[in-house]
Amino acid sequence: MSNFLGKCVRKAAHTAKNGLLNLRSAYYLGRTKKRPHSDKIRVGFIVQMSEIWDKEEPVYSVLKNHSGTEVFLLAVPKWDFETQQTVNDYSGNYFIKNYPDAIRAINPDGTVIDTDSLNADYIFYQRPYDHYLPEALRSSSLVGKTKCCYIPYGFAGADVFNEGNSNPEFFRNIYVSFLESAYMQKILESKFRLNSLLKLRHFENIGYPSLEPYVKMKQNFSKTILWTPRWSYDEKIGGSHFIEYKDAFLALKNKHNDWNLIFRPHPLMFDEFVSKKLMSQAEVDDYLDKLNRAGIVYDYDTSLEKALESADILFTDYSSVIVNYFLTGKPILYCEGIIELNGLYSKMSEGMYIVKSENEIEQYISDLFDGNDSLREKRTAIIKSEFSNCVGAAERIAEWIINDYNKKKQS
Repeated sequence: MSNFLGKCVRKAAHTAKNGLLNLRSAYYLGRTKKRPHSDKIRVGFIVQMSEIWDKEEPVYSVLKNHSGTEVFLLAVPKWDFETQQTVNDYSGNYFIKNYPDAIRAINPDGTVIDTDSLNADYIFYQRPYDHYLPEALRSSSLVGKTKCCYIPYGFAGADVFNEGNSNPEFFRNIYVSFLESAYMQKILESKFRLNSLLKLRHFENIGYPSLEPYVKMKQNFSKTILWTPRWSYDEKIGGSHFIEYKDAFLALKNKHNDWNLIFRPHPLMFDEFVSKKLMSQAEVDDYLDKLNRAGIVYDYDTSLEKALESADILFTDYSSVIVNYFLTGKPILYCEGIIELNGLYSKMSEGMYIVKSENEIEQYISDLFDGNDSLREKRTAIIKSEFSNCVGAAERIAEWIINDYNKKKQS
């Protein structure tokens, strides 16, 4: 009985705390920030991961070249949320190295920069997880000082990830989210219904900036197959077929020496397999050696855009990069996994070749290289119906920010 009462008390306390935090955020979201003396709109980007910078970079570039705005990057080194300390310094930091307007978020003595000095009207976040940032830079801290903005760091293709993609600890503080699809817009508007109706929080579907290059990508046929196996066999988020098809992939090159094979696993894959004892480090090293001797490229550092542009066929498990490649119009061999695709990805799968056995891999590739792509028109139709707003997305997001600023300024 005491355990039951304890659970009830904890649940009530948790509900009350969330209620207070929601009220606090609603107050700040609805408040008009006093305009600075300058007429220029000041927009910042909290940046920590160069790997996902392609989501915000197009917006940053548009705003940087606009006469009515000024932009800056707030570079944050890796942050250990358990020890509450930075993991490394700024030596070799991608953003400090490549962007003159990048500001160091951490002072030499380890303290966090005074966020009031940034005088930002809008701040963009890279990920919907505050615990990767020092407390002073979290959305819960900045919601009272600026308008927090977000562009998803990955394209949501399965509902199993929706909990993280819509967690209230982050989104309660976000003024505007520029979402990757109408599907996610509907989910978030439903989850935060009241504030959405009151226009305190905005969920916009006006295009996903990082996808535009793939719509415009040129196709150069070179008999190249890119394999991107998933990193996990976990029952909930897994779906890798690496172990099942690793030998078959090698055999393709041995049998078809004129085919160019590129192996690009998720960066976490081998570490995950070794830690879960699915492979030993010796087995990993042996496989990579076999790839090298067979003439198969092991790609671990090429930019995603260049890697996908080089391939005539993508052979893949579930991944957020599927949508990038799909927009090129080129064929995809998809290995069905345990992850159930959401509405949009499910529709895209109608334009993909579903692989269920080793033999199908070679047969599909041979047919496609012979010019037999029966799903080409299907992919073209899906791109036209579902992704027509990709081109010009960065310009529309920048325009939304500018219009919102001017509207608030006049009110």
